[in-house]
Amino acid sequence: MSILYISKLPPKAKEDNLFYVKPLTKVPTDNDSPWYCPVPIGKNILANMVKKMCSEAKIQGSKTNHSLRATAATQMFQQGVPEKLIQERTGHRSLEGLRSYERLCESQHRAVSNLLSSNEHKLPVRLWLYLCLQMMAHSTVICYSPIVLLL
Repeated sequence: MSILYISKLPPKAKEDNLFYVKPLTKVPTDNDSPWYCPVPIGKNILANMVKKMCSEAKIQGSKTNHSLRATAATQMFQQGVPEKLIQERTGHRSLEGLRSYERLCESQHRAVSNLLSSNEHKLPVRLWLYLCLQMMAHSTVICYSPIVLLL
């Protein structure tokens, strides 16, 4: 979807690094012409866009543009995208502000648990035991192996 959107931006919008631009009043019939003007969408329109789209789609709950930003940041963290790239994409000024969206998912907990319980990566025994003890000390992490199961 975003590839189609980007392909329909006018060259001037790309040059000026404009992403949210106004659509043309009439979509051109030929496939090569842009569908948008090289003019940014107004602040008020952009601020209410997600709310309006969710309302029209009958998605319940309060959804805002910030909801998308937060979800995108969380998803990128969970997929292992580097912090600096996430910061660049979400527009956060500081890494501290960005880190508030870092949430670990079950598959990440399971991967750490499997790593520590199996020691298949041949960690030195002292390091492996140290990591297990660290996991126990930070019992907010739920582990799934019998060796380091924390509830």
